[in-house]
Amino acid sequence: MEDIGGDVIFEVVDLADGGDAGQGGPDDGATEAIPADRTLAGAQDYLCGGLCSDDDFDGDAGEDDDWEEPERQWRQFRRWCEAQGMIVESSGPAAAGGREHDLIFDPETERWLKYTKPGLAGYTVDWDAEGRPALRNALPREYFERLRRQNDLFQDDIQLVGIWRDGTDGWRMVTSQPHVRGRRATMEEISEGMKALGFVQMGWKGIGYEDSTSWRIGCLGVWDVHPANVVMAENGVLVPVDVIITELPDGFPPCHFHPEAKVSKSSSTAEGSGR
Repeated sequence: MEDIGGDVIFEVVDLADGGDAGQGGPDDGATEAIPADRTLAGAQDYLCGGLCSDDDFDGDAGEDDDWEEPERQWRQFRRWCEAQGMIVESSGPAAAGGREHDLIFDPETERWLKYTKPGLAGYTVDWDAEGRPALRNALPREYFERLRRQNDLFQDDIQLVGIWRDGTDGWRMVTSQPHVRGRRATMEEISEGMKALGFVQMGWKGIGYEDSTSWRIGCLGVWDVHPANVVMAENGVLVPVDVIITELPDGFPPCHFHPEAKVSKSSSTAEGSGR
């Protein structure tokens, strides 16, 4: 992985005492009490309108096709970040990443700070009327759910940092993810390692990066699995770092999810390519 160094100038500020979080303000006239909870689960729960519990990983939540829904969720997230004191002041990412994030490496914490592209929340996988998967832009709460699944399934430690204004280009979500000491895994290592962990390969390729593979375990599908998103750690553990995890639709053969199938990183430095 490329090492992007440099000094990290980073501060989280509380705007509750009259600061401005951007055009129109994140509050937009809202006066409801927001529980103190700076976690991914707290943000997702707020965007779900209190309907999603901490253990609810079924984030479909009946999304409609309302074209205003993305902006509504971004507005809610800005409001939530203001209430939590999570408006980020920083110099921003040091380098362009991939299609979803830009990033900067903090050598003191050995974590990657990951900034979504302006006004976007990464990708998710949806299904057309004929049952074929396709990539689409994720809604903010779908992005939080994806990161929570990454933490749960691969024992990662992605943490929500807050929201950052990229000049006039728009708001970006900011997360941090531990760095993994290692190298890019080969496709052969990915295939062997995923099977060893109990995953079953699905037939679809190229959902995400060209020639990326897709896998399932239980009711979950893991997409965009390719060398740039998977690290072979120094201790020989296969560590997916930036894959897309979604719930599979009805009709897939049931496969019980065994906790022992989760990735163990007991001697690794943990995650963080951050593409």
